[in-house]
Amino acid sequence: MDQSKRSALIEFAKVERGFPEDSVCPVVPLDRFFEGNDDLGSIGCNLQRHPGVDQFSELFSSLLLRDDVTDIQVELSEIVEEDDTMWPFSERVYVAGKIDLAALQELLATLEPDEVSVDDEPPSELAMKEFDLAYSVWWD
Repeated sequence: MDQSKRSALIEFAKVERGFPEDSVCPVVPLDRFFEGNDDLGSIGCNLQRHPGVDQFSELFSSLLLRDDVTDIQVELSEIVEEDDTMWPFSERVYVAGKIDLAALQELLATLEPDEVSVDDEPPSELAMKEFDLAYSVWWD
């Protein structure tokens, strides 16, 4: 785990996204969440066969390269600043674009999300173009 990247992520969540003052969980860009992160407990932690943080990062990064995906933001559900062995935890990733829901579900199948659905109230930080949909990808 890269401690400087962890500290930078937490500082970004506090300064740029208002954590913990806001009542909603902050979202951060995909690269900020995954860069320096090797903590299996940070995302998909309830999976019986966790594919690894790198697999999450690579799959979402490849999605972001698609013409039908506009933006991806990772929601920080929990930040434990006092324990420097823990990366901030996420149980939800937001995807914006014109990608079809069934196609997105199929592409994410190896990550075994509990739910992939259209989100009618996505975070304002999610960059969306006209006619984009917002999707919520969630792990319990």
